[in-house]
Amino acid sequence: MNLIRFIVVVCLVVLGMGVAAPPARAHEFRPATLSVVERPDGQIDATLVSPKMTTAGPPSLTVVWPEHCRATAATAGARETTTLDCGELGLVGELAVTGLDRFAVEVVATVRWANGSTAAAVLRAEAPSLTLSHDPDAMSAARSFFAVGAEHMLGGLDHLLFVAGLMLLIGLRTRRLVGAITAFTVAHSITLALSVLDVWRPAVAPIEAAIALSIVFVAVEVRRGGPSLAHHRPWLVALLFGLLHGFGFSAALRDTGLPEQHLPVALLAFNVGLEAAQLAFVLVVVAIAAGLSPRLATVSRERLRFALATAMGSVAAYWALQQISQFWSMS
Repeated sequence: MNLIRFIVVVCLVVLGMGVAAPPARAHEFRPATLSVVERPDGQIDATLVSPKMTTAGPPSLTVVWPEHCRATAATAGARETTTLDCGELGLVGELAVTGLDRFAVEVVATVRWANGSTAAAVLRAEAPSLTLSHDPDAMSAARSFFAVGAEHMLGGLDHLLFVAGLMLLIGLRTRRLVGAITAFTVAHSITLALSVLDVWRPAVAPIEAAIALSIVFVAVEVRRGGPSLAHHRPWLVALLFGLLHGFGFSAALRDTGLPEQHLPVALLAFNVGLEAAQLAFVLVVVAIAAGLSPRLATVSRERLRFALATAMGSVAAYWALQQISQFWSMS
């Protein structure tokens, strides 16, 4: 009876997570955006757009410009436009945003100088400032986009459920699990690069629906058991569906406004961040599963796998239906 109660609780928790994070939020990276552009005449235009966090309206964020810059701002709803005059020094120095800790929001800041140099960073409560220079530091971009990648993986419930589904399908057999996770990594890295580099950029809504359906497929295979392609060659399933997940990752990365002169560095750092977070998730799940396995009888383990697969598949089916309905509404 205790095991049955435990399974019911797990199912309810997973289902609750799915309802609380509908598909539009699985990849949703909705930060505030700060765009700063230096014109050839030396004047600087800046636009801060805050997301609507609650019915009360957008969060109150304040940009702190370098001390030598004179700013004239105008606000209209969630959009604040600012004209800057930074004199002979130009657009250099420390730029910061206040209010990030109060509203738990992030700011994607993109800067373009008149000489064509660009910079981008994600400002958050623990790192709310950006040092502006006409020659932006590649390492600064790498650190920022590594954090974005790790955060997106850990915040992307659909990606984590797919990886968890693979682990339920394969079990703790190390070689097969490593092969499947590696195939998933290679596949989503390829399509992530293709999309970000504008080689191929499919529409987001169908991709999101297909990603949700990939979780449904894995959940069904876990429930069904027995011989099938997914059971014999899980690496192939991970490879094929990983191509879809890569397009999902790229949507978040494009929202950050990649720095053109450090594009390869930012893309690599984002991908490394994804993989680091994914590896951490796999290791945690393996550790938990290894700890629980000796405590459960074979029948109990199978019932637990069945219950988890049912919950995952139900959540993913709900996501898929929502995405499909949104796609048809837009059409």
